[in-house]
Amino acid sequence: MTEQRVCANGEGSLERYIQDCQDMASLISSVIESAEVIDNEGTYPNGVTALLRISGEMANKLASKLDSVKISKVQT
Repeated sequence: MTEQRVCANGEGSLERYIQDCQDMASLISSVIESAEVIDNEGTYPNGVTALLRISGEMANKLASKLDSVKISKVQT
């Protein structure tokens, strides 16, 4: 029997789990890019702060998802 790592709640496949993580990483990149644009324009400094907080929270969630200790092993 082999072991396959899947998301902590036991739903879905490894490929879907990895895709979700990649999607989240792409979103973080987009949020940071948006913050850079707003910062360069100088139009909404509070918006930059908000976007950086959001991207930080998203990065923490992604790091938690990728923490192999938290990913359960399921017998396949």
